[in-house]
Formats: sequence, structure tokens, C-alpha cells
Amino acid sequence: MKNKALVLTKNTKEKTAYYVDSCIKVGLNPTTTNSYIDHSLFDCLILTGGMDIDPSLYGKERNSTTTLTDKEYDKVCLKLIDEFYKNKKPILGICRGLQLINVYFNGTLNLDIKNHKLKDDCLHEIKNLENSFLYKIYGPIAFVNSSHHQSIDKLGCGLTITSTSKDNVIEGIEKDNIIAVQWHPERMTDGIKIFEYFKNMI
Repeated sequence: MKNKALVLTKNTKEKTAYYVDSCIKVGLNPTTTNSYIDHSLFDCLILTGGMDIDPSLYGKERNSTTTLTDKEYDKVCLKLIDEFYKNKKPILGICRGLQLINVYFNGTLNLDIKNHKLKDDCLHEIKNLENSFLYKIYGPIAFVNSSHHQSIDKLGCGLTITSTSKDNVIEGIEKDNIIAVQWHPERMTDGIKIFEYFKNMI
């Protein structure tokens, strides 16, 4: 039986399809939801990209750059991170997912950064730290897409940085059964390598 993946998303069907297709390609059986489901039914958790996280959850206030938020959905995501993490089930965070993981571990976010919301999945260079999961997958340098206007500010407790961009934005983190990236591997040809690595964590 395929390993069951819970995919938390509030994206459109078109965007959600990228995550679902990536899961299927590596042998995961995905269930998509935007509400709470008992973790015991699944082998792993995938947190997708999407809207901004409510700033009040990490001690900051909204400003003019804050886009659509849903605090109740954020709480569902954080509850499931807690359950999967404490039960030692693998978690993959993508874009917003990385930011949620950082907030769960009491980190904070920059409310707005420049030059990272690139059009048409244009690529930029990142540097992967030695011995990290990203170094194992891609080596010291990789080129990734970028579609975000927020990023990690204060790093969450116990998280390890695995990758940074040239302007020092944190592009990847890991901890125990958790890996996360700031970009969108589900929309990249070689991004499937991250899903393969994740599947092998189960």
C-alpha cells in the first residue's frame, strides 16, 4: 500500500494539482484538505504554499503588505504540525509551509521582502550548507524558483538553516523529521528530488 500523505492546502485546484502530481510520481497517496484530520490516518504531512500567516501568531501586527490571512486555518496547520512532529512522522514544508514550521518553533517572519516574488517561475541561485538534506540532493549550489514576499526573520528554536540566497534570505530548514524549503519544488522539473527524499524519510 502506498504511504498516505496529508496535504494541507487552501490553493486553487490548479495549484493543488502540482502537489498531488508530485506525490503520486514518488509513490505517495495524497489526501488534500483545508481542515483538521486525525494524524493517525496518515504517514506524513505536506504543508503547501499559499496566503500570509496571521502576524499575531508570531507577535507582530499586520501592515499594508499583509495579504489575505486565515487565523483559524493557521491554527489547524500548527495543530497538525504539532501532532506529526511529536509522533515522529515526516513533515515537508513548502514556501508558506516553511514559514509555518518556523512559527511553530517560536520563530518570526519578515512581513515583506523585496526581489523574491519573481514572475513565471524565474530561477535564482541558492547556496546549500554542507551535510544538509539539500546538499545531499543538489550539492553546494542550486537554482530555484521564487514566489514569496515574506521570509524567516528570527529562526525558530532548534531549527537548522540548510540553504540561503545571495541576499541572505533563508531558503531551507530542517529538524529531526522535518524538512522545508522557501521555493516551489512542485513546479520544478528537478523539484521531484525533494519529494523523493521526503518519501524515503517515512
